[in-house]
Amino acid sequence: MINEQTALATLEAALAFKLLGPSAAYFGEKTRSYLEKIGEINVGRIFNHAITLLGPNIDDKGEVPSKVLKSIIQEGVFCEDELTTAYFGGVLASSRSSNPQNDMGVTYSSLLGRLSTYQIRSHYIFCQMFMKCFGTEKINFGMEEERLKMKLFVPFEIYSVAMDFKPMNFWEYQTIIEHVLLGLLNENLIGRNYGYGKRADLDEKLKCGLPEDFNGFLVTPSGMCAELFLWAHGRSELRTANFISYQNTFPIREDIIISDGYVGHFG
Repeated sequence: MINEQTALATLEAALAFKLLGPSAAYFGEKTRSYLEKIGEINVGRIFNHAITLLGPNIDDKGEVPSKVLKSIIQEGVFCEDELTTAYFGGVLASSRSSNPQNDMGVTYSSLLGRLSTYQIRSHYIFCQMFMKCFGTEKINFGMEEERLKMKLFVPFEIYSVAMDFKPMNFWEYQTIIEHVLLGLLNENLIGRNYGYGKRADLDEKLKCGLPEDFNGFLVTPSGMCAELFLWAHGRSELRTANFISYQNTFPIREDIIISDGYVGHFG
């Protein structure tokens, strides 16, 4: 007698093989046994998210290149954060194509492996804010000089709620802020115009449009910032140059609270 759990595991394994195509067989029987238990491990959550994103398109001809699959399995085995899981699943879904040579997804899976949970959540929050603040502006997002004018001012209290921070002292908080901003800058996931603190602490060239009582940080977007967001949502076919116009395409997750109070200024 096949119980419900066994049937579910069998179904998930079948979908995983459909998702991956020939790459599933590339790793041999050990991987087959591994995938048959995907309901019990973190990689399974990544696969299931990718399958959900693909929807009926999973029946289209396609496969995930073995190089991408290997990277996602290696990086995703210990992934327990829900948003990070969703990002890996989005990259997996984005990587499925009819061209077996298209292994661009390995760039993004490797990038996610280098980012902390704080940095990934901050990336998501910033992207949603960029789209909301600048979505109706006529901005050529593909040009760096235009992106550097897209200044996003985020008060610390708005950011703290969105990050779901637990109570901490000032030095712990400052350490996280520096970790997030410097890490995202290092990976080219924010623009080089950035800063944090009170209005008086910021460079003069960054203050334009900033409220007098501001206490928080300023960030500008980068091309890679938008590209990672699109790949992480299974929509690699969308143009990065049109990124800020996609607000209605990507509703904010219910488990992340992004309150009003942040400000966007172009100039």
